[in-house]
Amino acid sequence: MTNINRDPLLRAIYDAAQAVEACGASEALTAAVMAVTAIYQHAERVLDARDAALARIAELERERAKADARRADMRAQY
Repeated sequence: MTNINRDPLLRAIYDAAQAVEACGASEALTAAVMAVTAIYQHAERVLDARDAALARIAELERERAKADARRADMRAQY
């Protein structure tokens, strides 16, 4: 199950879907809820990609720090 509190964007989309659902039942409202749900799913994929990119950046920064430390050690030896 998705954590709607993971990001304010997901919470806002969820709240919008709930507001539309509270309006009652009709084909148009069902279509509106489905459209909002589709936005939610796309937003979740974008956030997943963002989180993966941020994790990769953090990994690269750790690797760079290790390389910088190795370089500093090598310089200190000469």
